[in-house]
Amino acid sequence: MSDERILTIGLNTLPGMRACAAAATFERFRTAAAILAAPAEALTAVRGVGPALAGAVRSLDAAKAGEAEERRARECGVSILTLGDAAYPARLRMIPDPPRVLYVRGTLAPGDDDGIAVVGARAASAYGRTVAGRLAHDLA
Repeated sequence: MSDERILTIGLNTLPGMRACAAAATFERFRTAAAILAAPAEALTAVRGVGPALAGAVRSLDAAKAGEAEERRARECGVSILTLGDAAYPARLRMIPDPPRVLYVRGTLAPGDDDGIAVVGARAASAYGRTVAGRLAHDLA
C-alpha cells in the first residue's frame, strides 16, 4: 500500500476535487486511503461530492497519480508538502482551512515565521495570473 502522503497528492490531482469537497471528505473519512476505499454511496453522502466526482475517486490510481505529480513538480524545481509533512509551515497549518497539498518554489526555513502565500486556481484566467504576478512582485 502506498503511503498517505502520495495518496493525498494523487487525490489532489482530480480536477473536480475542490477545496471544500476535499476538506469535507477528509473530515468524514480522515485519511486519503479511507477516501479511496470508500464506496461511491458513502462518497456522494459528503457535501460537495457528486456522482461524477465519486466515480473519479473510485477509478483513480492515486498512488500512480501522486508519484507522477511529484515527479513533474521536481522537474520544475517545485517541492510538494502535505498537511502531514513535518516541513509544512506551522502558521499555515493553524488557519481554519489549510491547503492539504502545498506547492513550494524556493525554500521554507524553520525561522520563516512571517510569510505571504499567493494561492490561485488550477485554471487561472489571464487577468488572475497578471494580478497575482504583480501582487507577488510588489510584496517581494
